Amino acid sequence: MDKKYIIRELRPLKIKIYLHKAIKVLLTAFIISGFISLLLVISSLFVVIPFVRHKMLLIIGAGFISALFASLFFIPSTKQLIMTADGLGLNERVITAWYLFGDNSEVARLQRQDTKKVLQNTKLTPAYKITIDKKLYILSACIIIAAVLLTFIPGRVFNETR
Repeated sequence: MDKKYIIRELRPLKIKIYLHKAIKVLLTAFIISGFISLLLVISSLFVVIPFVRHKMLLIIGAGFISALFASLFFIPSTKQLIMTADGLGLNERVITAWYLFGDNSEVARLQRQDTKKVLQNTKLTPAYKITIDKKLYILSACIIIAAVLLTFIPGRVFNETR
C-alpha cells in the first residue's frame, strides 16, 4: 500500500467535501450579488438607471461565475482530507499510515495493512453529511426576490426612465 492508494480510496470523500464548500461559496456569492443588486434597484427609484433589471441579472450572473471560479480554490488539501476521514470513525488509522510510509518496521507494515483493510470495508462518503445553514438559502432567496420585486415599483423618476 502506498500514498496513492489512500488518496484513491478517499477520492469520493474529497469530492463531497469540495461540493460542500462550493455550495457555501455559491450561496455567499448570491447573498453578496443580491445585496449589490438590491442597492442598485433601490437607487434606481431615486436616480435614472436604464435597464435596471438587465443590470441586476448581470450582477447576479457575475456573482455566480465568480463563485464558480472561487470554488476552485477550495479543493480540500490532503491533510484536511485525511483528518476528516479519521474523524468519521477511522480512529486515526489513515493519518498514522500516512506518516509511517518511510518506516519499514513490522509495526508500520501491520498498521498499513490494517488501514488498507479498513479503507476497503468502510464507506466514508455516506458518513460525511453536507449540512448548510438554512439561513444562507433563505437570506439569498429573500434578497434576490426583494430586488426583483422592487423593480416593479415605479419610483420618483419612473417617467424619465421610461
